Amino acid sequence: MYSTLFLILGSYLILREGSSAPGAVQIVNGTVAKDGEFPYIVELRNVKNVFLCGGSIIGEKWVLTAGHCVETRSVQNVVYGTNILYNTKEVDTYINVSKLYLHPKFKYNFTTVGAVPLYDIGIVELEKPFPFSDKVSPIVLTDSYFVPYHINGILSGWGTNSTNGSLQHELQKVTLQLLTAQECIDQITKYSGEDFFNPIHNLCSDDYWKGECFGDSGSPYVIDNIQYGVVSWSIKPCGSNPGTYSHIGNPDYRDFIKNITGI
Repeated sequence: MYSTLFLILGSYLILREGSSAPGAVQIVNGTVAKDGEFPYIVELRNVKNVFLCGGSIIGEKWVLTAGHCVETRSVQNVVYGTNILYNTKEVDTYINVSKLYLHPKFKYNFTTVGAVPLYDIGIVELEKPFPFSDKVSPIVLTDSYFVPYHINGILSGWGTNSTNGSLQHELQKVTLQLLTAQECIDQITKYSGEDFFNPIHNLCSDDYWKGECFGDSGSPYVIDNIQYGVVSWSIKPCGSNPGTYSHIGNPDYRDFIKNITGI
């Protein structure tokens, strides 16, 4: 049993002592993705080739990710077209970054549990276009505020397989359903003791003993080949609470993406 509650924001850990989890930590419980199954997912890396976050291809030179993934301006290149999380610099399927864009309203809402990001959307512009193929292609973004609640969607990423686990060498996938705003509020408030889920900014999914964990920030949540969310934050231990995403359909978020990329 864990006696610590915390939020995950990329590599940031914000802890509150004295809180109890509802049970022992479980692994993310995903399965290995097939080669080329998610041609839109990419790895964001720094100058030392260290994996930072996930992201999704949305155009020839454009990647969508979480705002807190680009906040520190440390993303240097994007690895594409592979399910393998490489630990060396030998991989040749990468493109250097030209510019990083953080939503101008990005900020943190400081709660008793930790710092919750708002306007948690970032865009990566590349120096040259992706070589599109059957293994490298963009995902379509939702263009509507409508959310298909309780419909199966897919989260993919290389995040850790448990709260104290390791990043995954092979891309993982997991089927999750988006919960309604009230379900998100009820579940997160029940566990954290504080109402800080904001349905204007966030969506959440039923990450009960499965779902997002450390390293999944910026990764895409997709329903019927349309991306609705970007992994933003969640209360840990992994799988103890709904996973939370930036709500792409929010006009403030969608307009930011369109204004920068034209997409």
